[in-house]
Amino acid sequence: MVVDVLLARHVNLQGCMLMRLPHIPREMGPPSAETEQRLLSIYERFIQRDPTLATERHHGNYGSVVHEAAEVEQGCFSDLH
Repeated sequence: MVVDVLLARHVNLQGCMLMRLPHIPREMGPPSAETEQRLLSIYERFIQRDPTLATERHHGNYGSVVHEAAEVEQGCFSDLH
């Protein structure tokens, strides 16, 4: 998995906005519980490596990745509503 390679090679993850929620077009419907769990597991691994990734600031209108998630997820992910 790409995540394993990034973490094993101690790649600098700052500035990559890895904690952003993926864009899922509404017509695709919500992700499965399994997909959500896999995504949360990846986020957890990134945060364990570098906790500042969770507060990384976006260069757009949203501020941090947390603010962006709250603004744009629109009920798509079960843990966010």
